[in-house]
Amino acid sequence: MKRIVYSLSGFCLLLILISGCKGDTGPAGPAGPTGATGATGATGATGATGATGATGSANVIYSNWTNVTFSNTGPFWEGILNAPGITQTVMDRGVVNVYLKNPDGLVFQLNYVTSGGNYIHYFLTPGVITIRSNYNATYPYRYIIIPGAVSGGRFTSGPAVGYSIDQIKGMTYEQISNLFSIPSEGASDKK
Repeated sequence: MKRIVYSLSGFCLLLILISGCKGDTGPAGPAGPTGATGATGATGATGATGATGATGSANVIYSNWTNVTFSNTGPFWEGILNAPGITQTVMDRGVVNVYLKNPDGLVFQLNYVTSGGNYIHYFLTPGVITIRSNYNATYPYRYIIIPGAVSGGRFTSGPAVGYSIDQIKGMTYEQISNLFSIPSEGASDKK
């Protein structure tokens, strides 16, 4: 009888082992519902300091649109625009562009000559822009001063890097305003 019990036990054990064998993997079941959001992890370590960015237009000085009154001085009309940011260094190594806004709101860079032969020119001395014309050119004027950081005739820093002084002087009002992020109204807080 013990033999029968042992034989049956062995047979049952064999059946259990055979039925536990793995077959082919069946298809994946449907996705379960989204679980709850876990707790926020700890704050990571501070990253390395990034590279220094390009110099901005921090040194660019620009005025409000200012109405200039002209006086007839004999051979020409003359108006004075005070510009305390114009220094001898700026005159020697930087750029000063002067613009007028006509009654239609169009902006023109000085020195300006009309097709009819009228002219408006400007001259710089430290702190002053003298505007001369062959007629009473009473308009709003604005100046933009770009101090020089020039090497080999080209700007070495800021938005003008790589440009020559002549290229900056030759830019339109819109080009200068875009390059240096100058708003259409208002003045810089620098003098």
